[in-house]
Amino acid sequence: MKYSYKWLKELSGTDKSAPDLMKMVGLKGFELEGFENLSEQLDKFVVGKILEFHDHPNADNLRLVKVDLGAGEEAKIVCGAKNFEVGDKVPVALVGATIPLNRMKIERREVRGEFSNGMLCAEDELGLGKNHDGIMILDESLVVGTPLSEALALDDVVLDFDVLPNRAHDCLSHIGIAREIAVMEGRKMEEVYAELSHEPFQENINVDIQNTESCPRYIGVVLKDIIVGPSPRWMQARLIASGMEPINNVVDITNYVMLEIGSPLHAFDFDNVADKDGLVKIVVRNAKKGEMLTLLDGKELELDEDDLLIANEKKSLALAGIKGGLESGISPETKKIVLETANFKGFDIRKTRQRHGLLTEAQIRFEKNISSRLAEFASARAIELLIELANAKVVASDDANFSKEEIKKQNFEFDYAKGLLGEQIENEKMVEIIANLGFEVENRTEKGFDAIVPFWRLDIEGQADLVEEIGRIVGYGNVANTSIVENIAPAKTNELRKFEWKLISKMNGLGFDEVRLYSFYSRKDAENCGISAEHFEVENPLSEELALMRASLIPNILRSVCENIKHFSDFSIFELGREYHNNKKDGQETRKIAGALVDVSRKDADIFYLLKGRVEALLKNVTSGKIEFIVPSEWKDGIYHKTRTAEILVDGKKIGMLGQVNKIVAKKFGIKKPVVVFEFELEKVFLQASRENKFKKIGKFPVVLRDLSMFVDSRKLSSEIIQNIEKSAGDFLKEVELFDVYEDKDNSRKSLAFHLAFGKEDATLESETIEVIMSKIISSLEEIGAEVRTK
Repeated sequence: MKYSYKWLKELSGTDKSAPDLMKMVGLKGFELEGFENLSEQLDKFVVGKILEFHDHPNADNLRLVKVDLGAGEEAKIVCGAKNFEVGDKVPVALVGATIPLNRMKIERREVRGEFSNGMLCAEDELGLGKNHDGIMILDESLVVGTPLSEALALDDVVLDFDVLPNRAHDCLSHIGIAREIAVMEGRKMEEVYAELSHEPFQENINVDIQNTESCPRYIGVVLKDIIVGPSPRWMQARLIASGMEPINNVVDITNYVMLEIGSPLHAFDFDNVADKDGLVKIVVRNAKKGEMLTLLDGKELELDEDDLLIANEKKSLALAGIKGGLESGISPETKKIVLETANFKGFDIRKTRQRHGLLTEAQIRFEKNISSRLAEFASARAIELLIELANAKVVASDDANFSKEEIKKQNFEFDYAKGLLGEQIENEKMVEIIANLGFEVENRTEKGFDAIVPFWRLDIEGQADLVEEIGRIVGYGNVANTSIVENIAPAKTNELRKFEWKLISKMNGLGFDEVRLYSFYSRKDAENCGISAEHFEVENPLSEELALMRASLIPNILRSVCENIKHFSDFSIFELGREYHNNKKDGQETRKIAGALVDVSRKDADIFYLLKGRVEALLKNVTSGKIEFIVPSEWKDGIYHKTRTAEILVDGKKIGMLGQVNKIVAKKFGIKKPVVVFEFELEKVFLQASRENKFKKIGKFPVVLRDLSMFVDSRKLSSEIIQNIEKSAGDFLKEVELFDVYEDKDNSRKSLAFHLAFGKEDATLESETIEVIMSKIISSLEEIGAEVRTK
């Protein structure tokens, strides 16, 4: 929130400069997000006086104006406005000034043959409003030559402090921050709240709250003889410093009191609220389904039954706690008003704001919840200012109060506070801080006291909250460093998490890019993938595309493939995430890893074996178990291709699946190119993983390499061929790697090619021995129908 330094200084009584104040408040609870010196914005702007003017000799719509700048200085300025007279005081931008509206720098310029030495400014050009009807006419009492920032009370510094939700109850107001400043300086700020009069009045106003849970308090006051006009410059300056635009004295007073006290207010035009007999009945009710309301800014809303309205017996007047309606707004002709000061439930205001996409200063405060007692002080302060600045007279009031705020009492123990803070703060100092913060200290003993929590501190829920206040005001930077009393045992290593990091590293090394996708998908995507699991359904999904908690990672992987294939011809992606299974017996989450490979330049079988090789390489790196890829004994109509599909086994236990996505499913996801995917459960692999780093001595003797290629029946599995080779070769065979697969056009047979590595631990393997082993391998392969190619 933006705060006026001059306003805070007046309320808190501080003597600190703006920089010192920013530093102190920033170190003791409220982070400084920025600041702005308003005087710098209006540097080289002064109060001028019109001495004379006449028409420009070379332009029909321009005037040549002579302006008194004070101290014996005058300037000739070319101006297009005609709303001023001789003797008027006006804002003058001198040569070198920068106009706030458009950042234009003023220079001495020739305009149609005449030189202009400055600029006469309109209200909007100065950033003081939206009026551009003509030159801004200043108060005649101002002294010519006075810097404009000083003349308009804008010689101020705007302080922007970040107020967190736990302190929004009281510190989204100048009084709240001023109270904090006084306490930080070791003082208690004087009480500044005005009391609300409850004396009877001659006219009647009736407030009917139909939803007392959403609106526990509503104060309505009727004031007559209102004179609507500009608010005084000091008030406008404070509104501008706080980031608000001055409008008129009535509206400005409601905004001013909100910024001062923290409780929003609203003013209705009496004539648009009262009935034909001149009686006012305010009704606080929920909207009807489909009811319409046009807001002050012209935005038309179709309301929901959960929206809270301020209305009379015939029509809606305002969206409660957020914004007033257009039909009941204040106009220059308004003579009589109804002043609303109320309290609304934060949750309801937040839901209405989200539903209609609104953002207002009032809503920001009500959303965080504020005390209903602030409403009466805000009403009293607004009435005081309306009487002083708008000629108002109170004629009727009604306070419908259904709030149930109880006086809270919190025990405070000196030793507990010292132990928690680790600092031996004097008891008297702690008592003083708590009292300065507005708490009443009762039943004091040597051990502690009871603190009566002030109504504005809704955040105090336990003794630790009071101790935090002590530490904050003393300053955590002033708490001495102390040694830890007990040894702190290191956290237990999460082995599964370490395993996951290892998997991610290995996947990256194999050429995969990690993706992080939503934990939700659409019902349609689940059906397209044949997922029949019972899902957890999201109660209020952001869209239908995010209606179900995912029971598989594959649908979102395919969505990601669909997006990436528009930009890349070959890529590999993976995700490590959770699946959510709505099992009525034991609803649970399962950690899985899933991925996909696309390469439009390769054939379907090629990319299948390419992914198979990568998955096998991954598993060999993270587990010492035997890895197998087995064709499912029974094919089910799902996402996978009928033949290019395999179950992934480690030590005979199934951990997941790998296969090409069948073209029907791929098409449903907008994928027209072959794509292969895999998925397996992390915990099952983790249980098979080796927990020890095993050292294997590097062999002293060279390894001999041989290549072997053959034709086999297309139904023959490569795993069977590898098993046959390993059995025939014996212990001298160190490694078998399938490096090429080719299928005939008629798919009756396929060509397989393998790298074979032979070696001995204690000597170099002789070529005669290798030839004998190769002969055995070829013979065994021919026995199972393989046609070994010798050339």
